[in-house]
Amino acid sequence: MELGLGFSLFKLPPKQVEECATSTLIKSTTLFLINHQIDLRHDISVSVPREYDCLISPQILEWDPTFFAACNRCRLSLRALYLSDIVTGDGLSLTDWAWWGKLDDCYDRHHSWPTGDRSSPNDWELWRRFLKQVFLTRGRKLKSPLGRWLHLDMKWRWFLSTDAKELFPFQSGAWYRHQPILQGRRVRKFFLQGYPCLPPALPLPTKVQTTSSFIYASGYAATVQPTSLTSFTAFLHSNPSLSWCLSDVSFDSQSVAYIAALIHQGKS
Repeated sequence: MELGLGFSLFKLPPKQVEECATSTLIKSTTLFLINHQIDLRHDISVSVPREYDCLISPQILEWDPTFFAACNRCRLSLRALYLSDIVTGDGLSLTDWAWWGKLDDCYDRHHSWPTGDRSSPNDWELWRRFLKQVFLTRGRKLKSPLGRWLHLDMKWRWFLSTDAKELFPFQSGAWYRHQPILQGRRVRKFFLQGYPCLPPALPLPTKVQTTSSFIYASGYAATVQPTSLTSFTAFLHSNPSLSWCLSDVSFDSQSVAYIAALIHQGKS
């Protein structure tokens, strides 16, 4: 989380690990492995939340490794792991708070991130230079817009109705509805006061910015619907973490019938 990298830590110099990570047993172990060139292999994969999404930290390293620590402090301040964490709901632009260094409240990220903001004004200047050169075109538009949501954090808070005319926050286990004030092509304005309501049908994830008078929703994107699975074997194939269940295993119809009979009899 502190480094935001989805690959081997050998690609990051020990000095940067020392500077960016909190002093813990995990950090000490990581530095020991790097200094002694011991590779810790695993089959853990990082799944991006949206189509055409990416981790931010590897992009910083590719842009300029010497500025990794400064930009990483800004990333941690924003509690952002993926590009989608700092992009508007429609996936077209960078959010204002990501540009100016303010934490949004689209979902609860308070309990799993390092506490304490160590970023400086100079860090934020480098952060904006990084964003501008790597991700943005004119007007903070993305060079490569993001697509649909592949999956959402379970603590996501803000949604739009299917017709995008009503705003629905999910807070403390209950749904609320905010009525619209202004409907634009990309930015929608809603009243601050919300009222309890029933769960909306097929709500669309959005991002919001709250002012003293209104709530602004910055567009939305659809969520990819999961493919229905017709068998247990298909379920195992769909989940990479369970691939070991099928490795070097083959069944004919007679074997399947025999195993099914044992399960039915409570002998397997």
